[in-house]
Amino acid sequence: MRSLKTIAPFHPSLMFILQLYSGQNTSTGDFIYRIARPAEGLSSIDDITVKNLDLLNAGNKQLLLNVPLLILHHLSDPDLLPVIKERRNQGFRTIYELADNFRFSQSHKTQNGSASDYPVIMEEIIRRCDAVQTTSFALRNRYQDLNDEFFIFPNLVDKVEYREPRGSDKLTIGWGGSARHLGDLKQITQLLIEWVSQHPGVRLAIMGSKSIRKIFEELSPEKLLLRYPGSLKDYLSFLDEIDIGIAPLLPTEFNACRSDVKFLEYASHEVVPVCSRFGPYIEIAEEGESLLLFNSPAELIQHLERLRTDVELRSKIARNALQWVGKHRLSNQKLWESRAEIYRKVLPKYVNDFEWNDNLGQSNLADLVMPAIKAKNSAALLMHAVDLHPDDYQAYYFYGWGLSKQGRYKHAVTPLRKALSLRPDSIRTAELLVRVLLINGDLDSALRTVEHGLSIEPNLKNLLELKLTIQHITDAIAQGDGIGVTALS
Repeated sequence: MRSLKTIAPFHPSLMFILQLYSGQNTSTGDFIYRIARPAEGLSSIDDITVKNLDLLNAGNKQLLLNVPLLILHHLSDPDLLPVIKERRNQGFRTIYELADNFRFSQSHKTQNGSASDYPVIMEEIIRRCDAVQTTSFALRNRYQDLNDEFFIFPNLVDKVEYREPRGSDKLTIGWGGSARHLGDLKQITQLLIEWVSQHPGVRLAIMGSKSIRKIFEELSPEKLLLRYPGSLKDYLSFLDEIDIGIAPLLPTEFNACRSDVKFLEYASHEVVPVCSRFGPYIEIAEEGESLLLFNSPAELIQHLERLRTDVELRSKIARNALQWVGKHRLSNQKLWESRAEIYRKVLPKYVNDFEWNDNLGQSNLADLVMPAIKAKNSAALLMHAVDLHPDDYQAYYFYGWGLSKQGRYKHAVTPLRKALSLRPDSIRTAELLVRVLLINGDLDSALRTVEHGLSIEPNLKNLLELKLTIQHITDAIAQGDGIGVTALS
C-alpha cells in the first residue's frame, strides 16, 4: 500500500467519511446496499460519521479535498483525478467502490454526459486511489492489476422474514430485475412458458421493464402476474407474492462479477432460490440445502418440477436459505465495527478537525441536470441551472454540453470557457471544449485548450489522442487535403 505522510496523532472519536456517488436513484437496491446501508451502519458507531453526496451537488472542490476519507462509488469523472492527487499530497485517503465489471459493460453511460472513454478514466482513478472496495473476489481478481489493496465487503440485508406455512395447491415462480437481464431471461423463456402452461396450479410473476414483461406475454392472464419496476421496497413486497425465485445468468464476463443480492433477497424472504451454476451463486451456500443450481434451461425446469411436487423440499430449502442469510449476511453492529476497523487502518494518523456543514459545497444541481439530460430541450433547462448556480462550474459545463447536443457548437464555447475559468483543472470541461472548438474549426484554441489539459494530466490517454487528432488535422490542412471534423461531435 502507498505510504502517506503522518500529520499528527489520530483521534478515533472524530472519524468522518464522505461517500460520493452520481446520478443514482436513491430508492434502488444498488444505492441502498452499497451506499445507504453502509452509511447507516457505520454511523451507528459512536466515533464515526458518514455522509452521502451526489457528485453533481459537490460544486465546492474544497469539500472533496478536506474530507478525511472519501469513497468514490463507481465514478468515471476525470475531474476526480486532480482531486485524488491533491488529497494524497495532503495525507488524506481515497477509496474506490467497484460495482461491476465495467470493462464488459455494454450499457454503462458516463454519469456526467461526458464524451470521455469511461473505462480508461475509471482505470486511472482506480490506480490512483489508496484502496478499492467491492462485494466479491471475482471482481477483485479481475482488477487487482490496477491496485494492490482490495477490501471485500459482501452485501448485507437488514432482516430476515419468516413466513406462514404455504399451501400446496398453488405455486408462484418469480423473477424481478433490471432490463440488463433481458438476455439472461430470453434463454429460459420458451421452456418456462411451456412448463407453467402445463400445470393448473402454477403461475409466473415478473417485475421488470416493458421489454422484459413483453417476452412472457404469451402466457394467459391467469398464468402471469406482471409488476412494473419500482423501488427496492416495492421489489421486496413483490417477493412476498412468490414461492420460488429464479436467477438465470448467461456465462458472460460481466455476469461472472455480478453481486449475489438476488439470492440474498430471495433467501431473506424465505423464497426458494434457483440460480444459475455460475458467477456469484457458485459458492454462496450449500447446493441442495440452501439453493438449487442449474446449468441449462432444461435443468431449471427439472428443478421446478421437483419443487412443484415436493412441498417438504420447498419448505426445507427456503428455511435453510433464510437461516444461512441470517447467520452470514444479516446487518449487525459487529460487522460494521469490523469494517470500521479496516477504515481506521487505512486512514493516516492525524487530528481530524473536519466539520461537516450541510450547506457546504452542496446544491440541488443534480435535481436540475438529470431531468435535463433526458429532456429534448435540455439546453433551456440547463441555462436555468446556470441562473440558479452562477458560481458552480458544473452548471456551465452542462449548459455547454446541452448546446453541443443540439448542434449549437459556436454557442457552446462561452459556457464551457466559463466553466474552465471557474475550475481550471476540469479535465472533463477541457476535453469537451476541445471537441467543440474542433468542430467550429478553431484549431489554435483547440490546441491551447488540450495543452492546458495536458499540463494538469500529462499522460491521460484521452487528451493525448485529442492532441494527435489536432496535429493530423493541422497537417492535412497544410498539405491542402480536405478533412472534416464533424465526426468528433
